[in-house]
Amino acid sequence: MFLGNVDVAIANVAAPSIRAGLHASGVELELVVSGYTLAVAVLLVLPLVLGQEAGWPAWTPACLAASVLAFGALWAVERKVSARGGTPLVDPRLVARPAVALGLASQAAAMAVYSAVLASRAWAWAPCSPRCSGT
Repeated sequence: MFLGNVDVAIANVAAPSIRAGLHASGVELELVVSGYTLAVAVLLVLPLVLGQEAGWPAWTPACLAASVLAFGALWAVERKVSARGGTPLVDPRLVARPAVALGLASQAAAMAVYSAVLASRAWAWAPCSPRCSGT
């Protein structure tokens, strides 16, 4: 939930430049921000939350793959905006800097380790199913 709020906060901070770039009114801009938030929630978070409980049906990897494709499309748009001299939400040249890339990679590694620790603790505390108890 926190990261979803961070995305909305970033989009709202960038709202003036988005409004100028899209030539959109405040209401239209709010629809863009809401649509972005909904797409992130549906494509990325929903399969991760409901996938295991539902037995990992085919829609879970499809949604996760779609979220990767959507991010790739967003990145392509950001690169095009930057190449034309516009102001992208996330400047690709910033991510190409070694210090920023190292910071992002270390943050991703730290979050992966933290998530693995939480998951392993959750599995260790989960009640044993009848199948594993031999009854």
